[in-house]
Amino acid sequence: MKMERFDVRLSAEDAARVGADMRRRGITSKAEQLRDSLRGGWAEMADGIATGIGELVLLLNDLVILVDDTAAVAPETLAALIDQVMKMLRALLRMINERGRA
Repeated sequence: MKMERFDVRLSAEDAARVGADMRRRGITSKAEQLRDSLRGGWAEMADGIATGIGELVLLLNDLVILVDDTAAVAPETLAALIDQVMKMLRALLRMINERGRA
């Protein structure tokens, strides 16, 4: 893969903002920050989606365990868990849709 070098000059105010953003997101490399910025923040969104999907899988696993033993589960417990799953799905879809409009 061919690599190119970019030199960026920032005002002190912009440099402070970029530094604060890097600290907030846990980015330690200026090259990584530039790559993410050039990609329009897709890397950060992908991390958020991956985390959300992981949490959703855990919740769905809980749901499967409960469904296997429905006689022992109160209907409101099952309904609350399904509601939680739906909220997480809506949040993930919202995140994807907002990024697509940006």
